[in-house]
Amino acid sequence: IVVLLKSLDPIHQYDACRSMLFNLFERLQENRFPEGARLACCRVGLDAIHTTLQTFITSDYKINPSTSLIVINNIMGLVDQYKGTIVGCADLEDKEDGNQLLKSLGMVVIKDALALDCKATSAEFYALENGTPVQRGDRSHSQSIWQAVLDIFRPGNSELAKSILPATSTLTGLDELHPEVKKRPLPKDHIQFNKDLHELVDNIARIFERLSDFSASDLMKMHLDPVTSRPLFAALISADEGISQAAVEVVKAATGQNGKRDAIQSMLELAFIPFLNSITYAVIRTYKAKTFGPIPFMVKTGREVLKALCGNTGVLRTRSTFTTQERNSILMWWTNQWKALDHIFSTTESWAKRVDRPSSEMQDFCRDCMEYAELLFNEYNIFASALREPSPSDDEYASEKSSASTVSHRKVLEVICLNINGLVGMLR
Repeated sequence: IVVLLKSLDPIHQYDACRSMLFNLFERLQENRFPEGARLACCRVGLDAIHTTLQTFITSDYKINPSTSLIVINNIMGLVDQYKGTIVGCADLEDKEDGNQLLKSLGMVVIKDALALDCKATSAEFYALENGTPVQRGDRSHSQSIWQAVLDIFRPGNSELAKSILPATSTLTGLDELHPEVKKRPLPKDHIQFNKDLHELVDNIARIFERLSDFSASDLMKMHLDPVTSRPLFAALISADEGISQAAVEVVKAATGQNGKRDAIQSMLELAFIPFLNSITYAVIRTYKAKTFGPIPFMVKTGREVLKALCGNTGVLRTRSTFTTQERNSILMWWTNQWKALDHIFSTTESWAKRVDRPSSEMQDFCRDCMEYAELLFNEYNIFASALREPSPSDDEYASEKSSASTVSHRKVLEVICLNINGLVGMLR
């Protein structure tokens, strides 16, 4: 069956999969068939829908807003139709014989379905934002599927968390759509997209709220795992306040700290590279998306991270040496903070014409960004010191140490020089 599905063009896989699932999940599940045969059909059915979903979530498949969204909606309809079987398998107890394969297949179908839902949402956002015509069906299947997953998502179920969280990475940087000019009515398809996006992020916020009830040890494992660390940390700068706040609570629960700044500093001490790399990934996606919604959260989080790195007890002050990989992470964070600020200063004027925010709020936003840029610049010596290549400590190597310091200072300041155009533009 898998070979047959893979041999078909993506647009034809839905019809084949629908016919297979009808037989495997319905007709061949009648009591007149032996239990072993029914379980075998269930496994094959899960494999069939997994294969179909995989076709559309692979990076090789590019969503065509004119045709793909309708096909994807039909496939999500199949997931919705058989969600009882899918989540039922994913929620099986490991202890019973023969359940492990069914459970793992149920988990992977959940992972693929949520990933496809988020990928389709992202594709639709960029198409509408760029003025590309979009044809899409009813997205009611999305809400039903997420609710079914939430119904089985309980504290301690780290395996299910690992199936849910990666899907949300695709949404990093997204925001609701805004009119070209403030107060101008939005087109109907933009209004519908915003409604659907809000429903989706509400479900994701509920996922993060439940994560804060997990044990600190389980959460720490997820923050160290590359599969889950990126979406966990990226959520800190989500455009949705519910997700952002829930993500803060998850970091607090993982570190045992009561305050956001203390939690971030503890996380830097416990998961330095995953934290910085994940935040940098989120920052890059956000400024490339050119949306406004996540930016205030990005700046606020950036200030908290800067304090945790460079404050009196900051990681860059209290540690004398860093590995090559850690220095790369530090430089990437520093570089992309300045790239993000350059983008902010270059785009604020156009944002002010589109986003429905009072002028006073936008002025406060600009002031916050200016203050952050100043705070960031004031710490360039700390970053240069952290980025300096290690050298022998003997006096005869003093010149080498001085040279290494000069190189690191030049590297840090060069980043600022290359990303200053936006700030200069604000001075006119």
